Amino acid sequence: MQRIYPYLLYEDMTEVPDFLTRAFGFRKVEPRAVPDGHHHHTHVEMELDDGSRIRMTQPANGYRSPRSTGNASVMIQVDVDDIDAHFTRAKAAGATIVRPLQERRYGDRGYMADDLEGHRWYFIQSASEATDE
Repeated sequence: MQRIYPYLLYEDMTEVPDFLTRAFGFRKVEPRAVPDGHHHHTHVEMELDDGSRIRMTQPANGYRSPRSTGNASVMIQVDVDDIDAHFTRAKAAGATIVRPLQERRYGDRGYMADDLEGHRWYFIQSASEATDE
């Protein structure tokens, strides 16, 4: 089985996990122990109800977060069941709304938001009666 895990870089990891929980509905996964038995505290994993995961750490080896570059370089799309509730939750938690909740011509509804360091997120709910054009 193959899986893909976005690995996001954050300059300041102190508030990010709590923000992603409040705004976008992630929950923190217990850290993995490294061979010496200690936990790797600069690495954080978060997951959604369906088991989808993201991994996060501080930039190293020449990589940089959107906070340091001033712009996002990737957008992460997440399909949700109740886009209205999700949008309300994200807005109340202080997510930067880049594009407000709107219906697209394809029949789905969604919005774009940036997290605390500028990673771009696109949350979408597909219309049950949407057809391909």
